[in-house]
Amino acid sequence: MAGLRQAHIALYLHTGTAYEQLDEIGISHFLEHMMFRGCQRYPSSAALATAFEELGGMLEATTAADHGTLAIHLPAVNVLAAIWRIANVASSPLYLELETERDIIREEIQEGLSDEGTCIDGATLLRSAAFKPGALGEPITGSLEAIQIFDEGLLRQHHKRTYLPQNMVMTVAGDFAMSAATEAIIGAFGSLEGTSPPALLEANCNAGPYFQAVQQTGSGQSALHIGFVIGGRHHQDEPVIEMLLRVLDDGMSTRLYRQLCDRS
Repeated sequence: MAGLRQAHIALYLHTGTAYEQLDEIGISHFLEHMMFRGCQRYPSSAALATAFEELGGMLEATTAADHGTLAIHLPAVNVLAAIWRIANVASSPLYLELETERDIIREEIQEGLSDEGTCIDGATLLRSAAFKPGALGEPITGSLEAIQIFDEGLLRQHHKRTYLPQNMVMTVAGDFAMSAATEAIIGAFGSLEGTSPPALLEANCNAGPYFQAVQQTGSGQSALHIGFVIGGRHHQDEPVIEMLLRVLDDGMSTRLYRQLCDRS
């Protein structure tokens, strides 16, 4: 993509509740948090943040139900340096300040709970209706009780079985030299070992239709979530569903937004 000043790098891996057993729900999300506490080359959260900011970007991470990402936008001239630094983060976390991070995750979990401790997060309630019982129907962050058991040993085990070459995809977009970037990726990630990536757990899909309502006292806002089950991202109808969702609700000019926000 010649001429672009900005580049985007993203590392994707299979992780999340779709790959977790019921006694480890939330460990993928916990590990994501720990990746920012320092790694072998940048042994503190401040050193790690500085390493990427001096390249003109900020490293970001997400954990979804069925995948995780490490990603950064930055000037295209710094692509090669960023590849090596992302590899260091992914391969050698130090698990520093674990209790501090546990407190942060606890606050994140509580944001999705009412004062009475009831789940009020719409996306979590939707997955719960569709897939519970089963790990896929549980909160991505785990529960307040579950996160108490995650120690360095369990986090290291989870890292060892998820941050594998066979379980990751790296994408680079922008104006960069393809051969140089490929060489950097091979060199930076070549030391990662492992042959058994996590298996996708079979989802328990509940028969619909299903409705649930959760009241939250003291709030003047309401949230509505509607979901339906399709064959998954490899199903032949998946591109059509993506297009339909964009037509209905992908910005302030779309049909659903106009109907709900402008005409109601």
